[in-house]
Amino acid sequence: MAAKETAEAILLVIKRLAKWAAWGLLGLVGIGTAIALAVSGYEKWQNRPQIVSSLKGIGIGDKWADVVFKQGEFKVQPDTGVKKYQDEIDYVSDEKRVGVSVRNGVVTVVRYFCKTDIEYTELNGVRCGASGDEILKRFGDKVRVLCEKKVDESKRPVRVYDVVDFGTRYGLSLNTVEVLLVADKEELRTFVGLNFDLCK
Repeated sequence: MAAKETAEAILLVIKRLAKWAAWGLLGLVGIGTAIALAVSGYEKWQNRPQIVSSLKGIGIGDKWADVVFKQGEFKVQPDTGVKKYQDEIDYVSDEKRVGVSVRNGVVTVVRYFCKTDIEYTELNGVRCGASGDEILKRFGDKVRVLCEKKVDESKRPVRVYDVVDFGTRYGLSLNTVEVLLVADKEELRTFVGLNFDLCK
């Protein structure tokens, strides 16, 4: 009988070990799944569109004197269109490919002019060189597409894709993003009708 009892005891121990192993494996799978879901959720949260208030180290509301101190000299950009405020001055740094609008000594708009070669600068997940379709896919019905009010036949036609909720504007020519722009979202909302209007 001792051999039979020993065999039963060994069998019982093996069953318990198998049960513990199964629970342990199930626990590891559960922990792995939880980690994978957490990482995936974090990546989606991290890549979600957000309100943008600065571009290339220049923020909306920054004092103009501070920008010049940090970024270097800019030159006054000649007027090329209708301005909302007559006392607003546009400056540009060709070296940095950045333009700003300044009113009462404070930055109100920041623009970045994309390079024509390889460019990795992006704004809310839309990079220089992206297409209008990519913007529409990213933001859906939040996009306001505007066309030039006065088309200059000697230049390529331009459209702007505004995502007002996030304070961003994308300037496109030949369906390619060439300009990234950041403004206060309430100001951006009022830009329609100045140089660009709803496309017909």
